[in-house]
Amino acid sequence: MRISKITRLGTIAAVTVIMSALTVASASAQTITRGPYLQMPGPDRMTVIFHTDLALTSAEVDYGTTVALGTITPGTSSADLMGGFKHVVELSSLTDFTKYFYAVGDSGTPLTIAGADYAFTTSPLPGTRQPIRIWTFGDSGYWPGNNGTEYMDSRQAYYDHVGGGDVNVAADATDVMMYLGDNAYGTGNDPTYQSVFFSPPELAAFLRRQPFLSAIGNHEGAALDSVTETGDYFGMFNFPTGNELGTNGVASGSESYYSFDYGNIHFIVLDTEDNIENITTTGAAMKTWLEDDLIATTADWIIAAWHRPPYSKGIFHDSDAEANEIAAREEFVPILEDYGVDLVISGHSHTYERTPLIDDHIGLSTTLEPFHILDGGNGNPLVDGSYRKASLQQAPHEGAVFIVTGAAADTRAFSPSSGHPVMNKKLVFVGTSVIEVDGDVLVGKYVNDVGTVMDTFQIDKGISAACPAAPLGTCTAAGKAKFIVKSSGDPAKDQTQWKWTKVTLDASDLDPTSGTDLIACAWDDTGHIYDVVPPNPENLGYAQFPTTPPPSWAWTSKKAGQHGYKDKVGSVDGLIKVKTKAGVGKGKMQFKSKGANTVPPALPLTGVLTAQLINLDSGACWGSTLTEKKNDGSSYIAAGP
Repeated sequence: MRISKITRLGTIAAVTVIMSALTVASASAQTITRGPYLQMPGPDRMTVIFHTDLALTSAEVDYGTTVALGTITPGTSSADLMGGFKHVVELSSLTDFTKYFYAVGDSGTPLTIAGADYAFTTSPLPGTRQPIRIWTFGDSGYWPGNNGTEYMDSRQAYYDHVGGGDVNVAADATDVMMYLGDNAYGTGNDPTYQSVFFSPPELAAFLRRQPFLSAIGNHEGAALDSVTETGDYFGMFNFPTGNELGTNGVASGSESYYSFDYGNIHFIVLDTEDNIENITTTGAAMKTWLEDDLIATTADWIIAAWHRPPYSKGIFHDSDAEANEIAAREEFVPILEDYGVDLVISGHSHTYERTPLIDDHIGLSTTLEPFHILDGGNGNPLVDGSYRKASLQQAPHEGAVFIVTGAAADTRAFSPSSGHPVMNKKLVFVGTSVIEVDGDVLVGKYVNDVGTVMDTFQIDKGISAACPAAPLGTCTAAGKAKFIVKSSGDPAKDQTQWKWTKVTLDASDLDPTSGTDLIACAWDDTGHIYDVVPPNPENLGYAQFPTTPPPSWAWTSKKAGQHGYKDKVGSVDGLIKVKTKAGVGKGKMQFKSKGANTVPPALPLTGVLTAQLINLDSGACWGSTLTEKKNDGSSYIAAGP
């Protein structure tokens, strides 16, 4: 909830801190004109940059794990583009994932006051599995907004969302800050950045607490050459060129494109300006580096970021028409998908757009086919289930989610109004994106300028539409059960039947028609022997399903809590009939397969049979241990308990 008093107090506090800093500075005749701001965040390093109007005797940073500070590191100074001086201090030999306080100064004279307003936390060691929060957005180059206070409000909404409205708490709650380009409109040059990026007190308060990285936008591109790495942008920022921020990658040799690690995430930042426009020359080196970098990384998650989106129908920015967007899709996406990218984030269009889990859609929007969509659900675990990727680490073509989040300070409509057909979400609301990774789970959210979470999706890794190797140990007892197999040697006559009755089932547990993913599994003493996965409208395209619904099958729901499936030809796993019925102690589940697509388990079976029905979306399961009634080379019957 927005609390205007907190907003006002936060602004007053920020101004007070800056005035205090300037008071200290004026005593020594120097005034800080920009910063301090933080760059190159690593497990053992941080770079502090600040500008002054007058030259310093010796720029330095005093830092330590308490406000007493105690360690002084000198820096380097040079003339800046405003007629003043830029000072860069590189801190090294820091301890990973540790909070440090700091103050900038001149040869023993402090220019800022040590305290909570001046602090940073180093990153964890690469590969560390811990909760990680990423704040990301593009096209924020208006202050306080394009038509009012959109950008100021969207930032405050994020502070409210993660920090109770306090900028310092929000900074501590943010692990990775990623700008997606067009951070300053006009030509994106140094004076424009000074006006809308560095000077506003509300922005300066966050910049001195949280390091950031950035991709090049087309407005920055107007004041730089990303091939030669010349221009104002490269003078303002320090980005990793030598793999300084992680061991799971390859040095890019360029600040236009680079990679870094934070915990168990490998980030890749690419250039959709000059280098992609020269894709057969300098851009070819970027592509070669991209593949080498992906080969080298062993991170659990791969997140790529650049400015121009491969899929978008934002007005003025059509990914079917803009050459740089087409090139991003054709040149970057195939390589990333070959090496298991999980998430791609871009800006440029002043919208929020998000795909479901997709793969291999390289052409125009008119070429989208059902097989490009690996899971067409909305990805919300509370609605129709999260997106699942079978492998814990890199694996080719298991799908990725693509986000356009370019509405931090301004919005524009879609053209056509229906938007891009691949998108699951299409929003014209000011806001920013929050990505949270914890172990094998990634959650993405879009928070608008009044703090409403307008989109939520989740990716779970290491989970597939397949039975586990052994029965789950926490399943609800499934009442009476029967399992029948007939295997005569003639595939046309093969049959299997599963049936559970007198089960307690809630209507929300089983609704394949709305996208619930179910799987029925059986094990004997040798291990997993058989499974059936009923198709639903959203799991088409998984490995075991056709990419379009067979014309022979259909779901019906004649009564609340009851669902039936019929397919006379058994086109999926031989299934000809599925029945589910909710009820307290009266629930029912039945699966019947027949014909050549059935592929029953080899008979005879060995030992005790366990049968379970698993809801892959919620993790709920129901199971029975069955007693063998018949078991020979042509038929098997078991019942229980």
